[in-house]
Order: sequence, then structure tokens, then C-alpha cells
Amino acid sequence: MDDDKCSSLRNTWNAVFVEGGWRLVFPLWAFWGFGTYRDGHYVIQGGESSRQEQALGKQQIEEFFFLTDPEKFVYFALSDKQEWQFLKKPWSIRKFADVPLCRPPFFKYAIQVDSSGRVHTKHGECNFSLRSGEGIYFSYMLYYNHVESVGHGLNHLQLIKKFYILPLRQNNSWVYHIRLADTGVYKLIIFANSSRGGHADGVCEFKLLCDEAKTNCIPYPVNPVIGFGVCNDTEKSGLSTKYQKEGMVYLAPQSRTTFAFTMLKRVSVYSRLMYIGASKQVEELKDHISVEENFTKRMLSLDVKVPGEEGEYALQIYAKEEENQTAIDRSAEEKQYNEERNICNYLLVAEGRKGRLYENAEEKKIRQSLREKEKAHDIIGLEESIRKFKEKGLDNRGDLTRASEALEFLKVQRELRVAIIRRHLDPLQKAIPLGRAYKHPNQKNQEKIKRFLETAEEMSDHLISLGKIAHDVSQLSQSAIEELRTYLTPPDVVPKVMLATYLLLGEKESDIENWEDLRALMRRTGKQSLMYRVERFDIASVQPVLLARARNLIKDHDELSARLTSPVAGTFFVWINCKFSAVISNVNTAKFVYGLPSLCPTFRCKNKLKVRFSIE
Repeated sequence: MDDDKCSSLRNTWNAVFVEGGWRLVFPLWAFWGFGTYRDGHYVIQGGESSRQEQALGKQQIEEFFFLTDPEKFVYFALSDKQEWQFLKKPWSIRKFADVPLCRPPFFKYAIQVDSSGRVHTKHGECNFSLRSGEGIYFSYMLYYNHVESVGHGLNHLQLIKKFYILPLRQNNSWVYHIRLADTGVYKLIIFANSSRGGHADGVCEFKLLCDEAKTNCIPYPVNPVIGFGVCNDTEKSGLSTKYQKEGMVYLAPQSRTTFAFTMLKRVSVYSRLMYIGASKQVEELKDHISVEENFTKRMLSLDVKVPGEEGEYALQIYAKEEENQTAIDRSAEEKQYNEERNICNYLLVAEGRKGRLYENAEEKKIRQSLREKEKAHDIIGLEESIRKFKEKGLDNRGDLTRASEALEFLKVQRELRVAIIRRHLDPLQKAIPLGRAYKHPNQKNQEKIKRFLETAEEMSDHLISLGKIAHDVSQLSQSAIEELRTYLTPPDVVPKVMLATYLLLGEKESDIENWEDLRALMRRTGKQSLMYRVERFDIASVQPVLLARARNLIKDHDELSARLTSPVAGTFFVWINCKFSAVISNVNTAKFVYGLPSLCPTFRCKNKLKVRFSIE
């Protein structure tokens, strides 16, 4: 949802202090909810058109909204005043609008999401990731918004019936790769369950914005409940592997590959290779796969021969524990292998040359160089290696994909890092959209970009605020300054604000301790005038101890009381606070930027930055 739309939604809730901490109670959502609601905008995955409004309010008790932890409550409602969020790091309306739409079960399953709730596709593709506790299964429903989307002549009901979403598993992490055959607006609802069957709870929703469809978009062969890749179900079934754990494997057409497993217990295994052919029908290729079991050595190997046609093949592995069987009637057993016994899946991507399946010395060197540059985080070297790799037309095998993703990560991180160090709005406003649009299946890289992005957004907001304050100060006239001089016995806030202002401008406190000294300074004109000095003020010239002293002088007052007493004093009150915040932001930025491994040596900090503030 857009920021302005979020701001227009209003409601009230209660804050309660319980056992040394704040909790929140939302009476409306605690006792009232909605049943089936169809707004008429979406077509659901199964093809049913949702065009009739059926908003049914119903009474229900939702315990989640009784004494809710503020860290969880902020996903549902955002207080206008940051202090009433009860968070160490308050949320902005931008962040609130950007997170996925979550439901109470989201926290029941301890789910973590690193992606934005608004996902933009790139060339018709996008991805996002979820993490959860052990033994959690995810499923989804895909909707097409036929109101916000412009029709393009495709049958959207057929479009969303197909398997255009690929869930990759890495233990408790799920990475969803999505590709769309048509432009438009989609809604993806994620469901979670602690078992494969039974009722699944809706946990979160994403909005997919596709402005460019993927060319030659073919659905994935299958959509297994457990996803693709080695997962907890694999080991629970009695099989484990130290080798091919990733769910996507790149191969050349007509090549062979072997998947080796260790048998932790005696199990019978059945596997099949699925493919979407030219007719777009799923076909099973029984002759291209063989299984060899040797329980004496506790080894299981699956030998797969990839057909000569390029495309994507799904290798599905089923297993069940043997019950004192010495011989297996495979044809009879196959009937008993259903979705419940599916323990591992791989997506085999066949692409590249169909002729020579080996690489010469030069080609091997290029591939090795690509891998080394990727590990070294060398942007220039990586660009050159990718260029040579493509010129030679080498098979991907996942190397080119990983290198391209690494290059994109390094470039986005560099843009954000440089923008943060420069502390100017122009580079920040160019880098922030890159950070927001960046999506990476690697959780570590995604988290790094997220941290840089949050710092850049905070700095951008702060610089915009400083610009507004600077504008307010520049609008003050000499006649407005003269009004302050008319005070013979000013209210307490006025002399303290002006004393703090002149301290920052370089005056000694011993020379301006009384009001008459300050009045004399405000009487000056030309290059000694207050406005001239303020407009040319450089925060870098102020010693930290003086800045802390200036902040201490006004800490017992607030902006409202200062403005009510004197608009001019109120303006300088805000100016002082902003300058103090700017220095704190500089220190935090330095700690953040230089505390990470440098990918931008040009901007490496040469001197240690040590600043200590004491607010008494």
C-alpha cells in the first residue's frame, strides 16, 4: 500500500504498562473480524473470478491483540507519535507501508521476511525469501488484479493455474523464484502449516508489480509441497547428502549427473524425471533415470541422463521405510508413492552446447577466473570475466548465474555505501531506489543491502529535514531578530536558546553569560550579523564538547514552548537540535560504514573517529 493510503487509515488502541513493560490492546480486532471478502479486483489461482463484494463482519476473539508485544504490533498498526510505538528504533510510515501484510499466525510460526511487501519484477522475474522454525511447510495462492492491471489479451485464468512459482529449500529457509508471462498487478498470499496436510493459516501477503513480462515464459514442471532442494524431510526419511543440497542444478543437454545419498536406515526409493515438452504437457521420462541401492555400504545413487532438448526437468525422489523386505516389486510399490512420501526434489536446468561436452584449457581457465573474481568481490575483474565467459559461449552450470548475481549485489552495495559517505541528497536519492529494487536469494547479501538501505533512507530523511530547517532560518529577517532584543527580562527559554546558538557560532560562554551581552551581539550587522554567521555555519568546526554544552542548555525545554514564547527562538531551537542530530548521525554512519568489510577502498577511513557526548 502507498504511504499516503496508509496515512489515511485511522483507528485507536490502548497502551498498558504490565510487569515493567508496555503492551498494546486493540479492542476492535480483538473482538471483531471479517469473513470471506471479495473486492472484485482479483482472479484467484484456481481460476475463480472474485467480482462480487461479500464483506461479512463476524464476532470472534483474537487473543493476539490482547497485550501484544510492540515489536509485533507495529506490523499491524502504526502510531502517529513515535514515542507511542514503544520501540527502540521507531518505524517510519515508509517502512510500515513497505513491509508485507502480516496476519497473527505470522508470529505463531516465528516467520522472518527480508523482502519488501511490494515486489517489482525484473524482466518478468522476481524472488523473495522466508525463514521459519523447523518443520514448517509453506504454500501459496496467486491472484491477478484485473482492475489495476491493463488487459493484454492473455487468458489470466489459465496463466495463474500454471506453476510459475519455484520454491527452493535450504533447511528452514524458503526462496521463491517467480516468473510471470503477462504484465499486471498480482497478489501472493503465503500460508503456513506445521504438517503437510490439514488446515493452513494465512501468514502474509505480497503485491507483485510486473511491468515487463518474461519472454518465452514456460511454467515449472511440478509444484511439490516440500519445494526443491534437500530439506528436513530428506533426513527424516533416512537419506542424507553432503554434496548436492541446492535445489537447482545446471547441466548441458545430453550430459549425465549422479546424486549420491547416505542411507541412514533401510528405505525403498522411487524417483521420476518430469518435463514440460513442446506440447506444454507434463511428461515422465522413465528411461533417463536409474537408481542403485547398496545398503551394505549405506549408499544410494541416482544416475540421471539429461535429454538432448534444452529446458527444465524436475527430478522427484520418493522414499518409504522397508518392512523386512528383501525384494521389491517396483511396479507394485510405485502406486504407493504419493505426495506424502516425496522427500526431495531437484530442478535440472539443461542449457548450453549439445556438441562437445568438455572444456579445453583456455575455457577451464576462464571458468576458474570467474569463480575467483566472484569470491574476491572484484567488480572490475568480475565484469571482465563475465564478458569473456559469454564470448566463449560456455555452459552456465550455475557459475554465470552466481557471478551475475554477485556483480549486481556489489554494484548496489557500492552505490549505497558511496552515497552514505558523501551525505548528499542527489546520490542518496539515486542509490535508494536501487536498494529497494534489489532482491537476492542469498540471505546474507539481502541482509547487508537491507542494512545499507535503512541507513541511507534515515540519512535522506534527516538531510531533507535539515534542508527545511535551513530554509526556515534563512527566511528570518533582521527585523525579526530585533524583536528578540526588545525583551528586557526574557522568558527562560529565549536566553538559553540564543546562548546555545552563539556558542555554536564560536563565542566564548564567559563573554555571553548575561542577556545584555547577547542583545549586543544581536545588534551587529554585516559580516558580524547573526544571520550572516548562521548561513555560513559549518558543523565540522565545532568541538563536540561545545555541541554537547549547547544541547544541554536547551534540554529542559521543547519546541512547542519555544515557538509559543518566540517564533524566532523556536526556529533556532530546532536548528540547534538538528545540528546535534547531524553529528550523532555522522558518528553512527562512520561506525556503520567503516565497521563493515570495505568494498570501496577509496573511502576507507584513515583516522579513528572518537566522539563522546555527555548529556547531563
